[in-house]
Amino acid sequence: MQRTSAISGTGGNKLRLYRLYKNCYRVEQYCKLYMSFAHRSSLAKFRCGVAPLRIETGRYENLPVHERKCPFCKTIVESELHVLLNCPMYTFCRQVLVNKALSFKSNFSESSETDKLILFCTHPGLIRTLAKTCFNILKIRNNLLYRMVEHA
Repeated sequence: MQRTSAISGTGGNKLRLYRLYKNCYRVEQYCKLYMSFAHRSSLAKFRCGVAPLRIETGRYENLPVHERKCPFCKTIVESELHVLLNCPMYTFCRQVLVNKALSFKSNFSESSETDKLILFCTHPGLIRTLAKTCFNILKIRNNLLYRMVEHA
């Protein structure tokens, strides 16, 4: 899990986010909660690094990581961290998550991006909100990219 490259040596380790917050092997809290399949699935995709973001889909094209740019920002790699914390395309949809995180950790805004992501993935009070945010991000992303291709 701590390996930085793939087993084959041709790519990066897909567990880049997972290894930040996973410190013991047990069933995760989100697996035990009642929530919609769509929300749980979206959350699992983000947590495991398989959400259809450029950081992942660029692997299929053998693109170097630095070339897997956000389709909206154009200059930044589209990773889980980028879409959950920084991409202006999703500012509105992540606001509830950020506000809830602030209620649990008053200095959340001053935390590093890595610490923010770890809090999102580990705080029991944020699980449902994170799942919904992941779902909304993927829905918005899919709708915008599909519409962009359709009108091109």
